[in-house]
Amino acid sequence: PRPSSGLALALELGVIEQLFPELKALVGCPQEPEWHPEGDVWVHTLMVVDQARTRIDDLDRPQQIAVMLGAVCHDLGKPRTTAVIDGRIRSMEHEQAGIAPTHTLLDRLNVHTIGGYDVRRQVAGIVAHHLSPNAFSKSVTPVGDGAFRRLAQKVDLELLARVAKSDCLG
Repeated sequence: PRPSSGLALALELGVIEQLFPELKALVGCPQEPEWHPEGDVWVHTLMVVDQARTRIDDLDRPQQIAVMLGAVCHDLGKPRTTAVIDGRIRSMEHEQAGIAPTHTLLDRLNVHTIGGYDVRRQVAGIVAHHLSPNAFSKSVTPVGDGAFRRLAQKVDLELLARVAKSDCLG
């Protein structure tokens, strides 16, 4: 029920540092306290992983794996993009910056297709678009069907919504 405990133990034992430097980079990476009072990107990721776990029981195994890996990888671009701008911590374009480290991590895990389902494509799509659902919901003008259709061509919207909701920690 709390996969974060395994990740936290892996960090404590040095496994993260040795095998997953993309995840180790999240430790100590600051976030804007207004949006992320929970702390650094590592702590945030652990919370998102636990939230995502609560949202996958009704999915088939390959989709469960995609959601969980998407939760783990969703902010891998933050270490490369985080800067203080006008006194605020920003991670501009971290979604796109997260694609390369996500592919590297998935390569190391040898994650591609599971049971005919392209898990790799879905995880990369989740990483690249995890802010879209929130942006769509906050848009001052209605978001048209075309925007949803274009997004649906890039990622399974059901899986994306589960990670995005987990990322909101609610």
